[in-house]
Amino acid sequence: MKFVVAAGLIWVTTSITLAESPQSDASAELKKVQARSIELAVPKNWEEVKTTSSMRAAQFRIPASAEGTETADLVVFYFGGPTGGVKANVERWLGQFDEKDRQIEMFQGECRAGSYILVDVIGTWNKPDGPPFAQKTIATPNSRVVNVIVIEENDDAKDYYFLKLSGDKRSVSKQTDALRQAIGAKPETEKPFAIKDAPN
Repeated sequence: MKFVVAAGLIWVTTSITLAESPQSDASAELKKVQARSIELAVPKNWEEVKTTSSMRAAQFRIPASAEGTETADLVVFYFGGPTGGVKANVERWLGQFDEKDRQIEMFQGECRAGSYILVDVIGTWNKPDGPPFAQKTIATPNSRVVNVIVIEENDDAKDYYFLKLSGDKRSVSKQTDALRQAIGAKPETEKPFAIKDAPN
């Protein structure tokens, strides 16, 4: 594994990508779920959970992998806009992980609703604990969080959806392909993403 520091970020280059896993749920039987104006195609064993906030368009509990010890979660947020911009959100997500063991991969591509930016981080996650205003966190080693911004491109406007897949890295690693499948990502369009390329 090789670590490269550029523009203040740690990039990881290795012969095995973060997205690889010994087994994936991408081939599982799917169900369609409507999250406001976007449609998701998720594995049937992803349990839909009643949302706890008007800002959550959908929420799922995902079974632990055979090797994992905990379930994973996927939350789809909709705030009615880009909420501070893509760059600020990406920097905030990276900042939630301890720099000492943080591994990062970032991609952009096209999907069913328009386009997406995917930020995949492994390491010690300072996991939010309690309401956001409390600003409390718990250091959680061996975590993996995949944040996706789906930019729905309409005729005269854009809508932004924020998807967060989080949990034990072994359980999340089994679901990265299924997450791409859920948003209808087009693999042939996916390419590396850097913060400097972030739209305003």
